[in-house]
Amino acid sequence: LSINNIFTQGRKSYDSEFFSNKSYKIDYLKNRLDLRFQPGINMRISLFTEFSHKEEKTREEFSRSINPGIEYTNNAVANGMLRAKVEYLFAKFSGETGTPLAWQMLESLEPGNNFRWTLSFQKRLGNGLQININYQGRKPEGIKTIHTGGIQLRAYF
Repeated sequence: LSINNIFTQGRKSYDSEFFSNKSYKIDYLKNRLDLRFQPGINMRISLFTEFSHKEEKTREEFSRSINPGIEYTNNAVANGMLRAKVEYLFAKFSGETGTPLAWQMLESLEPGNNFRWTLSFQKRLGNGLQININYQGRKPEGIKTIHTGGIQLRAYF
């Protein structure tokens, strides 16, 4: 059993030479708390929550969010590595949605209740080949569920 707390503070900025409405300077504070349980050498379960406050002082816009979730990892060398993650995100935003600033501050989600989930599998096939299969889903409030996935085959030589 382990507990990990990570606090970050910083600024994310972008200056658009031609479109001033796309420029921003976002000051942010984040605090992430992880509780990890590892019952065996190949399995880990993590419970986490992250609190976030972001502020764009020029436009006086801010966002606040809370993001609890759970992550499961099984790393058996013979069978491959499986990772699953489910998280809930509640966000408040003081500005207008659909803008480049809102996209950055809300991390492509919408104000209100949001859900995200991921599933990934990685396996070494032998002869220098490795396969990666990824699936991601998100459900922003008021929008249809968005699904993305991919398969990657790597050759090591």
